[in-house]
Parts: sequence; structure tokens; C-alpha cells
Amino acid sequence: MTPAAKAHAAERAKRASSRAPRWCRHALEQTDCPVCGENPRTVYIAGGGTTFHLRKDCPSLVKGQTKVERRGGVTSPITAVGRKAASQVEFRDPCRTCVKKPLEERK
Repeated sequence: MTPAAKAHAAERAKRASSRAPRWCRHALEQTDCPVCGENPRTVYIAGGGTTFHLRKDCPSLVKGQTKVERRGGVTSPITAVGRKAASQVEFRDPCRTCVKKPLEERK
């Protein structure tokens, strides 16, 4: 391969990688993630849950709280988590109802 061809191939690879989406630890595109993305948003969590939500009234969050009550358990309060407390959300998954589904519909 000639030096000019190598340079051309390298430039094409560089352009392709700059267009490829970057993924965050929540398996979302970096630009879309409400926690670690470019435009962080407040998210909501419950103490015993494993997901984070964009809406305090998310049907999945409400359903989870109801399940705990039906089993005779005590529900944890729903807490708003901002960017400064992102470590509370770091290892939680995004809610399929209020985080992932709207992103999929948008694309």
C-alpha cells in the first residue's frame, strides 16, 4: 500500500469513528444518557430499586412501589438525584418505560 493510500485509509477510519455513537455505562448513547450525557437531568430512584427513571410518576416506578406494598413491605421514598449525586445512579439500569422507550421512538 502506498503512503498516500495509507493516509487516505487512516483519514476514512478517523471520520468513521467520529460518527460512531459512544456508549455510556448505562448502555445508552453518550449524548442521550440523562446521567452521564452532555445534558444531565434529574432522575428518580427508590431505595430498593435497580433502575433510574426520568419521571417521578413513571408507571414502572409506581408499579414497583405497589408490588412492595402488596407484599406487606415498606416502600422507600422516591428520591430526586441530580448530577452531583450521580454516584447513587451509576450502577443502576435505565428504566425501559421512561428512559429507553422514548429514546427508541425518537430514532
